[in-house]
Formats: sequence, structure tokens, C-alpha cells
Amino acid sequence: MQVRSIGSDYNTQNNRNIAFGIIKKNTIDKVLKVGEDGIKDKFLCIVSAPSGTGKDSIINKFNEKYDYFARIVTCTTRKPRPGEVNGVNYNFLTQDEFQKGVENGDFLEYCNVFGDRFYGTRKKDVETALATGKNAILVIDVDGAMQVKKNRPDALMMFFTPPSMKELASRLINRGTETMDAIAERLGKASYELGFKNKYDIILQNDDLAESVNELGQIFKLER
Repeated sequence: MQVRSIGSDYNTQNNRNIAFGIIKKNTIDKVLKVGEDGIKDKFLCIVSAPSGTGKDSIINKFNEKYDYFARIVTCTTRKPRPGEVNGVNYNFLTQDEFQKGVENGDFLEYCNVFGDRFYGTRKKDVETALATGKNAILVIDVDGAMQVKKNRPDALMMFFTPPSMKELASRLINRGTETMDAIAERLGKASYELGFKNKYDIILQNDDLAESVNELGQIFKLER
């Protein structure tokens, strides 16, 4: 996994070399409020990645190892699927509840999908996650991430990429869960999403799950 940080005030004297690449201290340490004793305050981390990149596997394994993040649960107006639990998989809201939340300014971001389905992130759910004593993590698409960043400029933005589009296509095909047309659609969306990666504070190329987890530990100063 290769790591690259993006920042407008690049200064080579403010860079920190670590095993897997370069982190720009003036970008990362400013967002994370890093002091001599490490990261001082709890923070919100936004993660985006094309489907098939392995973002959920990385985050789940990372949390199993470090117990570092409280995951923010997205709200939706779609009906629960078999086995889904309210407050765990999604916060399931009615259309009226969601609309009222929009009118009251309760959402950091929201979007409309397929006309009658809404998805969004409530401000109170971010604060609830932070109140657990852990850092909060929100896994969301690039359009939603841009909305959140506008409302929470203090958030750390992290983007996961596959090694290549060829590898991404292979991963999607090997899942065996979608038609070729659906895979082609996902690859088209991936190309769109990759166009946003330079707007993120950290870009992580996921080549190996275990390596990715360890390297995230170094970014967040959990591994030395």
C-alpha cells in the first residue's frame, strides 16, 4: 500500500518519512492536532473508495486490532432488508422524518437515490460517535464527503484506491455477485470517484489487507 498526503502548503521540511511513503505533517498533524504526546483531540475521519477497493475490510480489521473508531450509522428511507437492524446497519427513517430533518438542518449531508430513497448523515450521530470516547469514522461516497467537508472542515479525509483499474475489475468479477453490466457501471463510477482523490488529505493504495491495517496504525501513531 502506498500513501500520499495532499496539502496546499507543501513544505519538504514539514514532511515525515515513514516506511510506506511520505505524510505531509503540515496537513495531517494540523487536522489531527498532533502534539508531543500524540493525537490530542478526538476527530472525525471521512473515508471514500470505489466499490471493490476493500475499504470495509480494512476498517473492520483495523478496528479489531486497535478499537480506534466508532462508526457513524447512515440514515435511509429505504425499507430494512432481512437481517438488518435499525441503528446498526442503518438508521431507518420514514420519508416524513427524513424531510423534517432536512428542514431542521439536522444533516451534514444527504442525497436522493432512485427518486424515493434518501440517504444522509445526521450531525447528532457524529457527536454520538465521538461521545463514545473513540474517534468517529464515516464511510461515504465522494459527493457526500464533499458535503461533509464543507460543514466539518476539521474532518480528516482519507481515500482508498485499488492498485489499478484492471485489479479492481478482477476483484469485482471474483465476487461473483453481480452481472457484467453492473460491474461495468461500478467501474464507470470508480473512474468518476478517482477524480476526487486529490481533494483528500491521505490517499492509500490497498495492495494487501494486513499491510494496509499496519500502515494505518502508523498514520494514527498507534504503531512506531
